[in-house]
Amino acid sequence: MKQMKQMKHMQPILALTVGCLPLLTCAQDLCDSVEVNSVHWSPFDPTYVDVEVNNFSGHCLDYPAWILFNDQGDTLAKETTNSFCVMQRHQMLRLPNAVIPDGAFTGRLELWTGFFTELICTYEDTFNLCPTTFCTNLWVTMYNWGQPIVGTFNWTVLDSSGTGVAAGQLELGAFQSNDTATVCLAPGNYVLDLVAIGQTNAFTDFGMSVVGGWLPEMVSTFVPGQQNQLPFSVYEHCVEVANAIAEPGATESLLIVQTGDQLILSRPDGGRIGNMVLTDVTGRIVLRSTGAGNSISIATDRLSTGVAVIRMLADDGAASVVKVLIE
Repeated sequence: MKQMKQMKHMQPILALTVGCLPLLTCAQDLCDSVEVNSVHWSPFDPTYVDVEVNNFSGHCLDYPAWILFNDQGDTLAKETTNSFCVMQRHQMLRLPNAVIPDGAFTGRLELWTGFFTELICTYEDTFNLCPTTFCTNLWVTMYNWGQPIVGTFNWTVLDSSGTGVAAGQLELGAFQSNDTATVCLAPGNYVLDLVAIGQTNAFTDFGMSVVGGWLPEMVSTFVPGQQNQLPFSVYEHCVEVANAIAEPGATESLLIVQTGDQLILSRPDGGRIGNMVLTDVTGRIVLRSTGAGNSISIATDRLSTGVAVIRMLADDGAASVVKVLIE
């Protein structure tokens, strides 16, 4: 295989490089069409690093596998080939002695095919395996593998202090064997609590998965007549990194003033607001916004009255989580 030629970075997603393959012309644009959207810790399993990919190349790229290196060429994580073609999500196993930085680091990502016989694409860039947003959308799931079950179930996600951060309902029916609900969670430790409404003899699986995941990655079996709770962690490696996401009420980095039908957020230190998410008390996202300056105004006339939670994460790492009363 000819030596790979480095290409200019393509924005906003990764640009990869390719050599001349035996069955293809020297398809420089093949790897341009293999779009790597994200490289990050697996949300529920701290031993894996996920690669999220869109393959628009029109080629299967048989028996693929990904490898992540640091800037010294040391292998950090490596996938075991377990798929016939490039999929939307691949999982690389972290090597036992690999030291992966908590924050951003320079590294190299490689795509191999044919059970590691052909190096197809490579990309050198700065990686950060922790989320760059306040929270990540995940699924609360319920699956019935047996006879039809008809029932409604209340679910609640509790944080490490036992406070509910999200809640909702899942339903199963004669023609509905599964149900999902989306919840946005920051890195941390949680408990999923499930309660049946009314009497039920249902024994069914429930748990947490990535959005689009067909099966729960954290799973438990609902047992009638007893407390049904599933402890789980989200981005375990990023919990300490994310203590920028302070407890509700912390206002060191964010000043909030409500005047009339406007909620004004500002940085007392003059820094840029950055990303802002407003949720209701159930965890449902009501509003997302990005402030280019050190203040931002939110019109409250279209927001429901009651308690809301505002989360801010700025580019410089400043963060706050504050509860406000919308009147």
